[in-house]
Amino acid sequence: MSELSFFGNLKSLKKDMENMTYQEKLSHIWTYYRWILVVVLILIMAVSVLLASIQNKRKIMLLGGITVNVQLSEEGKTYLSEDYKQIIGTGNKRETVVLSHTDIQDLANTMVYENNYYAIMSLLALCTNQEVDYLILDQVGFEAMLIQNAYLGLDEVFTPEELEAMGERVIYAQHGEEQSPSAVALNIADCPFIQENANEEGPVYFVFVVNSPRTEACREFLEYLLAYEVQ
Repeated sequence: MSELSFFGNLKSLKKDMENMTYQEKLSHIWTYYRWILVVVLILIMAVSVLLASIQNKRKIMLLGGITVNVQLSEEGKTYLSEDYKQIIGTGNKRETVVLSHTDIQDLANTMVYENNYYAIMSLLALCTNQEVDYLILDQVGFEAMLIQNAYLGLDEVFTPEELEAMGERVIYAQHGEEQSPSAVALNIADCPFIQENANEEGPVYFVFVVNSPRTEACREFLEYLLAYEVQ
């Protein structure tokens, strides 16, 4: 379409709609110009995605975590994100330590299956894109993500001696293609940070995400979390 014909169409559209009501104008545009609107919408979405991608590439991810069904106090969220960034960061404004939250309801409840599906798929997508390094979960969240093989075995993070020293905190479960249970999580419900900043009566699990490129940084973060002192 030439520039002349494009502006000619605009003039024609304006003339056609001069004496129409608001509803008639909408109907007219949808009938004769809906494909143009669709193309414009797709272009806007493509530009938005491109700009978001460029913005994300400018960020330097130091660490990313998600709490699943575990609600933290505002002080707790700050301790795990901004406070930790102050410790490990270099002062570069592009550096970021991300902490977000999601909810996964009881998998036995078929009434919430669809919501669970989207929550789990979104979480898996973040893990696959290497935007998440660790998860802090309650029992329901732990079981839901265990089925998805989202956890890195603790034997790939710690030595046998270190795992033995952690005692009953180490949680064993059948994971992935392994035939026998292996160490997949730590129950940190008794640690001062959780006691002070989370209102959870049951177990609270800390897991390393299998696809994370920052496992060593995540291990150092776990030490930071466990070293928390009650204020």
